[in-house]
Amino acid sequence: MRRARSYIVQVLTVVLALVWFGPIAWLAVGSLSTNSAIALNPLGAPGWHWENYVRAWTDAHVGQFMTNSVLISVSSAILIAALATLAGYALARLRFRGRPIVLAVLLLGIAAPVFTYLIALSQFVINLSLLNTRTIVVLVNSTTFLPVPLLLLMAFFAGLPQEIADSARVDGAREWQVFYYVMLPLARPAIIVALTFGFIWAWNDLLLPAVFLQSQDKLTLPYGIANLHAIGDRFQQDYVTTFAASILSILPMLALYGYVQRRFVSGLTSGAVKG
Repeated sequence: MRRARSYIVQVLTVVLALVWFGPIAWLAVGSLSTNSAIALNPLGAPGWHWENYVRAWTDAHVGQFMTNSVLISVSSAILIAALATLAGYALARLRFRGRPIVLAVLLLGIAAPVFTYLIALSQFVINLSLLNTRTIVVLVNSTTFLPVPLLLLMAFFAGLPQEIADSARVDGAREWQVFYYVMLPLARPAIIVALTFGFIWAWNDLLLPAVFLQSQDKLTLPYGIANLHAIGDRFQQDYVTTFAASILSILPMLALYGYVQRRFVSGLTSGAVKG
Protein backbone atom coordinates (compact mmCIF):
# COMPACT_ATOMS: atom_id res chain seq x y z
CA MET A 1 0.00 0.00 0.00
CA ARG A 2 2.79 2.42 0.85
CA ARG A 3 4.54 1.68 -2.43
CA ALA A 4 1.28 2.18 -4.35
CA ARG A 5 0.68 5.48 -2.61
CA SER A 6 4.20 6.57 -3.43
CA TYR A 7 3.66 5.76 -7.12
CA ILE A 8 0.36 7.63 -7.14
CA VAL A 9 1.98 10.68 -5.57
CA GLN A 10 4.81 10.57 -8.11
CA VAL A 11 2.38 10.30 -11.02
CA LEU A 12 0.29 13.20 -9.71
CA THR A 13 3.43 15.27 -9.23
CA VAL A 14 4.49 14.65 -12.83
CA VAL A 15 1.00 15.52 -14.11
CA LEU A 16 0.90 18.76 -12.12
CA ALA A 17 4.41 19.63 -13.31
CA LEU A 18 3.31 19.15 -16.91
CA VAL A 19 0.20 21.26 -16.35
CA TRP A 20 2.21 24.12 -14.81
CA PHE A 21 5.44 24.02 -16.79
CA GLY A 22 4.19 22.60 -20.09
CA PRO A 23 2.80 25.93 -21.40
CA ILE A 24 5.94 27.77 -20.29
CA ALA A 25 8.14 25.25 -22.10
CA TRP A 26 5.97 25.61 -25.22
CA LEU A 27 6.33 29.41 -25.04
CA ALA A 28 10.11 29.07 -24.72
CA VAL A 29 10.31 26.75 -27.73
CA GLY A 30 7.94 28.89 -29.80
CA SER A 31 9.83 32.09 -29.00
CA LEU A 32 12.86 30.66 -30.85
CA SER A 33 10.89 29.55 -33.89
CA THR A 34 9.23 31.38 -36.78
CA ASN A 35 5.61 32.31 -37.44
CA SER A 36 5.38 29.99 -40.44
CA ALA A 37 6.88 27.06 -38.50
CA ILE A 38 4.41 27.58 -35.65
CA ALA A 39 1.51 27.74 -38.10
CA LEU A 40 2.58 24.46 -39.73
CA ASN A 41 3.62 22.60 -36.55
CA PRO A 42 2.94 24.34 -33.21
CA LEU A 43 4.78 21.59 -31.30
CA GLY A 44 7.80 21.50 -33.57
CA ALA A 45 11.44 21.87 -32.57
CA PRO A 46 12.82 25.40 -32.04
CA GLY A 47 14.73 27.14 -34.80
CA TRP A 48 17.05 29.05 -32.43
CA HIS A 49 16.04 32.47 -33.71
CA TRP A 50 17.38 34.61 -30.86
CA GLU A 51 16.63 37.74 -32.85
CA ASN A 52 13.00 37.31 -31.80
CA TYR A 53 13.95 38.52 -28.34
CA VAL A 54 15.76 41.54 -29.75
CA ARG A 55 12.72 42.40 -31.85
CA ALA A 56 10.41 41.97 -28.87
CA TRP A 57 12.60 44.22 -26.70
CA THR A 58 12.95 47.01 -29.27
CA ASP A 59 10.25 46.89 -31.95
CA ALA A 60 7.49 45.65 -29.60
CA HIS A 61 8.60 48.08 -26.84
CA VAL A 62 8.88 45.32 -24.23
CA GLY A 63 11.81 47.12 -22.63
CA GLN A 64 9.68 50.22 -22.12
CA PHE A 65 6.73 48.19 -20.84
CA MET A 66 8.98 46.34 -18.39
CA THR A 67 10.40 49.61 -17.05
CA ASN A 68 6.89 50.90 -16.41
CA SER A 69 5.91 47.64 -14.72
CA VAL A 70 8.96 47.72 -12.46
CA LEU A 71 8.27 51.30 -11.39
CA ILE A 72 4.60 50.65 -10.68
CA SER A 73 5.10 47.24 -9.06
CA VAL A 74 7.94 48.30 -6.77
CA SER A 75 6.11 51.45 -5.68
CA SER A 76 2.89 49.53 -5.08
CA ALA A 77 4.67 46.79 -3.12
CA ILE A 78 6.44 49.27 -0.85
CA LEU A 79 3.25 51.24 -0.21
CA ILE A 80 1.21 48.09 0.41
CA ALA A 81 3.78 46.68 2.84
CA ALA A 82 4.10 49.99 4.71
CA LEU A 83 0.35 50.50 5.07
CA ALA A 84 -0.26 46.85 5.98
CA THR A 85 2.47 46.93 8.64
CA LEU A 86 1.26 50.14 10.30
CA ALA A 87 -2.43 49.30 10.12
CA GLY A 88 -1.86 45.66 11.05
CA TYR A 89 0.01 46.63 14.19
CA ALA A 90 -2.62 49.19 15.19
CA LEU A 91 -5.53 46.79 14.66
CA ALA A 92 -3.80 43.88 16.39
CA ARG A 93 -2.08 45.54 19.37
CA LEU A 94 -3.95 48.79 20.06
CA ARG A 95 -7.47 49.44 21.26
CA PHE A 96 -9.21 52.54 19.94
CA ARG A 97 -12.66 53.78 19.04
CA GLY A 98 -13.95 52.72 15.69
CA ARG A 99 -11.82 49.58 15.51
CA PRO A 100 -14.79 47.28 14.68
CA ILE A 101 -15.82 49.67 11.90
CA VAL A 102 -12.32 49.57 10.42
CA LEU A 103 -12.35 45.78 10.49
CA ALA A 104 -15.77 45.73 8.83
CA VAL A 105 -14.55 48.03 6.06
CA LEU A 106 -11.51 45.80 5.65
CA LEU A 107 -13.66 42.70 5.22
CA LEU A 108 -15.88 44.61 2.80
CA GLY A 109 -12.79 45.46 0.74
CA ILE A 110 -12.01 41.76 0.45
CA ALA A 111 -15.58 40.76 -0.41
CA ALA A 112 -16.28 43.50 -2.96
CA PRO A 113 -14.48 42.97 -6.30
CA VAL A 114 -12.97 45.95 -8.05
CA PHE A 115 -15.56 45.69 -10.84
CA THR A 116 -18.31 46.83 -8.48
CA TYR A 117 -16.82 50.28 -7.97
CA LEU A 118 -14.65 50.69 -11.05
CA ILE A 119 -16.97 53.13 -12.83
CA ALA A 120 -17.27 55.41 -9.80
CA LEU A 121 -13.53 55.17 -9.23
CA SER A 122 -12.81 56.07 -12.85
CA GLN A 123 -15.02 59.15 -12.62
CA PHE A 124 -13.29 60.16 -9.39
CA VAL A 125 -9.88 59.82 -11.06
CA ILE A 126 -11.01 61.92 -14.03
CA ASN A 127 -12.24 64.66 -11.70
CA LEU A 128 -8.84 64.71 -9.99
CA SER A 129 -7.05 64.95 -13.38
CA LEU A 130 -4.99 61.87 -12.54
CA LEU A 131 -5.99 59.80 -15.56
CA ASN A 132 -3.09 58.39 -17.61
CA THR A 133 -0.58 58.70 -14.76
CA ARG A 134 1.45 55.99 -13.07
CA THR A 135 0.66 57.57 -9.71
CA ILE A 136 -3.02 56.70 -9.84
CA VAL A 137 -2.23 53.09 -10.80
CA VAL A 138 0.08 52.79 -7.78
CA LEU A 139 -2.52 54.29 -5.45
CA VAL A 140 -5.38 52.15 -6.74
CA ASN A 141 -3.18 49.04 -6.67
CA SER A 142 -2.26 49.74 -3.06
CA THR A 143 -5.84 50.23 -1.90
CA THR A 144 -7.21 47.31 -3.93
CA PHE A 145 -4.59 44.75 -2.88
CA LEU A 146 -4.16 46.00 0.70
CA PRO A 147 -6.75 43.91 2.61
CA VAL A 148 -5.03 40.50 2.30
CA PRO A 149 -1.52 41.66 3.37
CA LEU A 150 -3.18 43.71 6.10
CA LEU A 151 -4.90 40.64 7.50
CA LEU A 152 -1.59 38.76 7.26
CA LEU A 153 0.31 41.40 9.24
CA MET A 154 -2.56 41.76 11.69
CA ALA A 155 -2.55 38.03 12.43
CA PHE A 156 1.25 38.04 12.74
CA PHE A 157 1.33 40.93 15.23
CA ALA A 158 -1.54 39.41 17.20
CA GLY A 159 0.42 36.16 17.54
CA LEU A 160 3.53 37.80 19.04
CA PRO A 161 3.90 37.39 22.82
CA GLN A 162 2.53 40.30 24.82
CA GLU A 163 5.38 39.93 27.33
CA ILE A 164 7.88 41.28 24.78
CA ALA A 165 6.02 44.57 24.41
CA ASP A 166 5.33 44.80 28.15
CA SER A 167 9.01 44.39 29.01
CA ALA A 168 9.90 47.19 26.61
CA ARG A 169 7.27 49.46 28.15
CA VAL A 170 8.61 48.70 31.64
CA ASP A 171 12.02 49.86 30.43
CA GLY A 172 10.47 53.20 29.47
CA ALA A 173 9.84 52.66 25.75
CA ARG A 174 7.00 54.58 24.17
CA GLU A 175 4.49 52.95 21.85
CA TRP A 176 6.27 53.98 18.66
CA GLN A 177 9.55 52.66 20.12
CA VAL A 178 7.91 49.35 20.97
CA PHE A 179 6.69 49.13 17.39
CA TYR A 180 9.90 50.22 15.67
CA TYR A 181 12.56 48.56 17.82
CA VAL A 182 10.75 45.46 19.09
CA MET A 183 7.81 44.42 16.92
CA LEU A 184 9.01 45.53 13.50
CA PRO A 185 12.17 43.33 13.45
CA LEU A 186 10.09 40.32 14.50
CA ALA A 187 7.61 40.96 11.71
CA ARG A 188 10.26 40.85 8.98
CA PRO A 189 9.08 37.51 7.49
CA ALA A 190 5.48 38.73 7.21
CA ILE A 191 6.62 42.05 5.73
CA ILE A 192 8.65 40.21 3.10
CA VAL A 193 5.57 38.16 2.22
CA ALA A 194 3.50 41.36 1.96
CA LEU A 195 6.13 42.92 -0.30
CA THR A 196 6.20 39.83 -2.49
CA PHE A 197 2.42 39.61 -2.78
CA GLY A 198 2.14 43.31 -3.54
CA PHE A 199 4.78 43.13 -6.26
CA ILE A 200 3.30 40.02 -7.89
CA TRP A 201 -0.24 41.39 -7.87
CA ALA A 202 0.83 44.71 -9.35
CA TRP A 203 3.12 43.02 -11.90
CA ASN A 204 0.40 40.69 -13.20
CA ASP A 205 -2.47 43.18 -13.04
CA LEU A 206 -4.07 43.88 -16.39
CA LEU A 207 -7.35 45.58 -15.49
CA LEU A 208 -6.22 48.75 -13.71
CA PRO A 209 -3.52 49.76 -16.25
CA ALA A 210 -6.02 49.12 -19.05
CA VAL A 211 -8.52 51.47 -17.38
CA PHE A 212 -6.26 54.28 -16.19
CA LEU A 213 -3.35 54.30 -18.69
CA GLN A 214 -3.76 55.47 -22.27
CA SER A 215 -0.33 56.49 -23.60
CA GLN A 216 1.82 53.73 -25.03
CA ASP A 217 4.91 55.03 -23.24
CA LYS A 218 3.17 54.37 -19.88
CA LEU A 219 1.69 50.93 -20.51
CA THR A 220 2.66 48.07 -18.23
CA LEU A 221 4.03 44.75 -19.42
CA PRO A 222 0.81 42.62 -19.24
CA TYR A 223 -1.25 45.29 -20.97
CA GLY A 224 1.48 45.90 -23.54
CA ILE A 225 1.80 42.19 -24.36
CA ALA A 226 -1.98 41.86 -24.63
CA ASN A 227 -1.98 44.61 -27.26
CA LEU A 228 0.98 43.42 -29.32
CA HIS A 229 0.17 43.47 -33.00
CA ALA A 230 1.92 42.10 -36.04
CA ILE A 231 5.15 43.85 -36.95
CA GLY A 232 5.30 44.61 -40.66
CA ASP A 233 2.10 42.75 -41.61
CA ARG A 234 -1.23 43.89 -40.19
CA PHE A 235 -2.98 40.70 -41.34
CA GLN A 236 -0.61 38.20 -39.70
CA GLN A 237 -0.28 37.52 -35.99
CA ASP A 238 3.34 37.77 -34.86
CA TYR A 239 3.40 34.74 -32.56
CA VAL A 240 7.14 34.59 -31.98
CA THR A 241 7.35 38.19 -30.78
CA THR A 242 4.45 37.63 -28.40
CA PHE A 243 6.05 34.42 -27.09
CA ALA A 244 9.41 36.11 -26.62
CA ALA A 245 7.77 39.01 -24.79
CA SER A 246 5.94 36.56 -22.53
CA ILE A 247 9.19 34.77 -21.65
CA LEU A 248 10.86 38.10 -20.88
CA SER A 249 7.98 38.97 -18.55
CA ILE A 250 8.57 35.75 -16.58
CA LEU A 251 12.29 36.32 -15.94
CA PRO A 252 11.86 39.07 -13.29
CA MET A 253 9.45 36.84 -11.39
CA LEU A 254 11.97 34.00 -11.36
CA ALA A 255 14.65 36.35 -10.05
CA LEU A 256 12.25 37.62 -7.37
CA TYR A 257 11.40 34.10 -6.22
CA GLY A 258 15.06 33.19 -5.91
CA TYR A 259 15.83 36.34 -3.94
CA VAL A 260 12.80 36.20 -1.65
CA GLN A 261 13.32 32.55 -0.80
CA ARG A 262 16.70 33.24 0.80
CA ARG A 263 15.53 36.44 2.48
CA PHE A 264 12.42 34.75 3.82
CA VAL A 265 14.43 32.02 5.56
CA SER A 266 16.86 34.63 6.90
CA GLY A 267 13.97 36.71 8.23
CA LEU A 268 12.45 33.72 9.98
CA THR A 269 15.75 32.92 11.68
CA SER A 270 16.31 36.54 12.74
CA GLY A 271 12.80 36.84 14.15
CA ALA A 272 13.16 33.62 16.12
CA VAL A 273 16.46 34.72 17.65
CA LYS A 274 15.15 38.16 18.62
CA GLY A 275 11.99 36.65 20.04
